[in-house]
This record gives sequence, structure tokens and C-alpha cells, in this order.
Amino acid sequence: MKTLASLVAIPVLFACGSSPRGPQTPAEPSAVALPRGRESAPLSVGPEASVALAPSPLTTTDKAPGDECRALSGWKGDVAHRRSGPPAPVAGQMTAAAAQAKRLFDSEKWAEAVISLGRVTAGATGDDDGNRHIADYMRAIALYRLRRFDEAAARFRVFSRNPAHAKFAESLLWLVRLATEARASGATRAPASFKLDDIALYTPLELARFDNTSQLDIYGRATYMLGHQRYDEGNVSEAKLLFEHAKRIGPWSREAEVCLAKIAKTEPH
Repeated sequence: MKTLASLVAIPVLFACGSSPRGPQTPAEPSAVALPRGRESAPLSVGPEASVALAPSPLTTTDKAPGDECRALSGWKGDVAHRRSGPPAPVAGQMTAAAAQAKRLFDSEKWAEAVISLGRVTAGATGDDDGNRHIADYMRAIALYRLRRFDEAAARFRVFSRNPAHAKFAESLLWLVRLATEARASGATRAPASFKLDDIALYTPLELARFDNTSQLDIYGRATYMLGHQRYDEGNVSEAKLLFEHAKRIGPWSREAEVCLAKIAKTEPH
């Protein structure tokens, strides 16, 4: 029987963006204090650092994104879905202005951080591309913390569609969260900017980083979402394997079961 690990053997045109077993904590930023005299160190936000900011809980009565696999465009087999490209930029020495923006972020002064990080992202501070990518990522998280979900989703969407972005892999966690997050108004729906194909360039290996005891809820959601996207693409064999995991873990196990039943009816005999 195939398992998620067997998906590694699926030939694709792209290199994976992360290891199959990444850190066992969410890809959230850390409040790393900058030592005196070292304010020109590169910005660093990601799973390589310890977690200081706990994510807010996901909604528990949310509706799965998508339409429970209403239509299947046709069996296409294992479709390559990711292209190779330039490597992500490496962050070098950051400016004093970028260091101050990061301190605002680490202090959870979200509104001020959005403004200061925006200047770094726009290039006004003279930072390199690597630090600008990371500042943009931190700014998107700050927008999320301010419950400006549509704006945050719009930024994470940009990152997710560019495997060469310095925070491409880390953005997956936030996309999963945004897919089910209640808006600031209290209405339970995904932000308007979120679409299932926002996660189209991720691989099962990048989802596997969440296959651990502390992040099974994220893993269940992510496997359903990517399974639905693969179903829509006609990559049914991969969709089936992903739905099997979503069915086992939930919280959208019922929807995954519906999709698996529809796949079974269309499987060639």
C-alpha cells in the first residue's frame, strides 16, 4: 500500500523546498534579541529559530475550502506541478532601520511593525533582497495578528507562488490557517484573497513537516487542501493519497471521505 513517503518517488520537475521532517514547531518567528553592536546582522525569522509567539487557535467549526470534489477534469496521472528556478536570495547585513523594525515585531507592536517593515520591504532602507523578503514575511504575520486577514492573505499568496521567495516554505503554515480563519467581523469564512491554488506549488514532502503530534490539526487541513487542489488538476493518484491522510486525521475527514468515494467511482477498471 502506498504511503505519503511513497510520493517522494513521484517524478517532478522541481526540487523540494524543505526537508521531509522539518522542525516540530510551527514556522513562526522568534523574539531574538539583537546583541549590542550587532545591529547589522541579517534578519532571521523562521523554523530555524525558537518559537516565541504562539499561534492563535484555529476555528473548530470551520467549513472546508473547496466543493467536496464536485468535478473531475479527467485522469492525468502524476502531473509535475512545480518548476525549477533561481535560488532564494540570502540575507546579508541588515541596516539599523531594519533592525529597529524587527525589534518592533519581536515586541509585538504590530501596527508600528507593519509601517517599519513596509519601508524595508519597499527598499527605502537600502537592505538586500534577502532581508526585504524576510521583512515582507514578518509584515504579513503582523497583518495577520492585527486581524487584517485579507491583506495578510494577499501577501502570503505572493510568497506561495514564488518558490524562490526566502520564506516560501514557512508561508504554508499561514496559508492553512488563513483558509479557515474567521474575519475580524466575526464571520466564519476564508479571507477573500485565499484560493485553493495558492498552495499548488507545495509538495507532499513540505506538508509532511507538520506530521507530528503537536501539529496534526494543521497536517490534516493541509493534506485535504492539497488533495483537493491535486484533484482539480486531474492528478488523482496523488490526490487519493493525500485524502487518505486527511480522512485519518481530520478535521475535514468527512469531506475527504466524500472525495475518496468520488475517486473510487471514476477509477478505471
